[in-house]
Amino acid sequence: MDLSAGYINYIGHGGDAWSHTSYSSTNARNLNFDTTSVNPSDNNNRYNGFPLRCLYPGNA
Repeated sequence: MDLSAGYINYIGHGGDAWSHTSYSSTNARNLNFDTTSVNPSDNNNRYNGFPLRCLYPGNA
């Protein structure tokens, strides 16, 4: 994702699912995945994550 340019790149190639669980004072746990692998215990700087809320309009 390039926030400075305002677009998302590499759609369909992978992603991260962030946890609220701390890994260290600056990092949080995240599940990282791509087209060939899954890393369920990755961690990255909290600065790289951001909150996201699903806005699905139908019945869930």
